[in-house]
Amino acid sequence: MLSPDMPPGHGLGRRGYGLRIVDAAARVWGALPTPAGKVVWAVLYDDPPVGAEPGPQG
Repeated sequence: MLSPDMPPGHGLGRRGYGLRIVDAAARVWGALPTPAGKVVWAVLYDDPPVGAEPGPQG
């Protein structure tokens, strides 16, 4: 699992943070190659953040 709080310059320079964010927010994710590069897909968590107030239905 990638960590979104890894220090800058940890071998990635100014690139690579997008997939760290996806990894932190997603239950599962992956990438598929395309002729132009790649498509990244993700299944996101649907749980409220810890300490969040319940919504009108909760």
